[in-house]
Amino acid sequence: MKQRLALFIALIFCAFACKSSRLQDLESTLAVSVDFNEPQTYAKLADERVHESFQALLKDVDNLDYDLPPSQIHTLEKNLIEFEDMLEIFVHVLPMREDEDPFLDLYASLEEGRILLGRLRTSVLAASKKAESQKGLLTWVQSLASEPVRKRYEQYLAALNRSTATRRTIPVMESYCWGRVDYIPELKAPAAQELQAFMKALLNATRIASQEAKEIDDILSPDQRQAYEATRRKSRSILAINSYFPLVFGDQGRLQKALPVVKAVSEHYEHLQGMLDAYDAIKDKKSPDAQNLGKKIALEWSAIKSGQGSAGTI
Repeated sequence: MKQRLALFIALIFCAFACKSSRLQDLESTLAVSVDFNEPQTYAKLADERVHESFQALLKDVDNLDYDLPPSQIHTLEKNLIEFEDMLEIFVHVLPMREDEDPFLDLYASLEEGRILLGRLRTSVLAASKKAESQKGLLTWVQSLASEPVRKRYEQYLAALNRSTATRRTIPVMESYCWGRVDYIPELKAPAAQELQAFMKALLNATRIASQEAKEIDDILSPDQRQAYEATRRKSRSILAINSYFPLVFGDQGRLQKALPVVKAVSEHYEHLQGMLDAYDAIKDKKSPDAQNLGKKIALEWSAIKSGQGSAGTI
């Protein structure tokens, strides 16, 4: 039992370290300053960043060795996350057809790849599953690299909106950082203006979600995590946008003041998420491992809620 408990504790810290490293990657290697002194529309900036991140991902897929060296895995995951972020940030330029929404299919595929990469990263703690993890990732890579799939996504991204924003239904938007964000961008307007307006609306939505999350008592129940998950995703999105477009926060005093608080909330939530991932992976919730981990999570969540108010207001 002690060995199993040690394994789950190792999983917790591995997950926390990996997620923390993602934020560090965003803050250090993915930041791209946009010259907002030059007139650039929101649609044009969206087109550039979506295509740049997509091409970077395709390059990683094409060059990936079958033995999956850690350095390539790290780069692949980093670029996959950036492409996901660009799709979320600029979701309103992604067209929707009458009979289908290709964005949902594309994003679901990226989520599958991200999950497979996460499993491969932690498979060192469960060597028996390493071959299975490698096979799953290679199958996903081969699918994305195939001519039909690549062509379908390239054609879709070649037809991004230039003038009118796509308005998706609330249930769809709730799954992403735009959920409950009261803002629709003007695609022909200056990019800086629109991103700043988006950030203000996103901060408001994050503040509301974080207050609702404090009312959650049983964080171990997945059915009660909606506000928690919304706060986690939105906080991470705010930090990501600040990393990709640092000048957006330039002279926006309120946004600058909120950043340290958002970062603290995000770090605590990502740490907790690593513990929840380990807990959810235990099938027998009555086992000693699950019981002990559940108690740790409950204490951690109580501390997070207590500290959330004292840390400041988003």
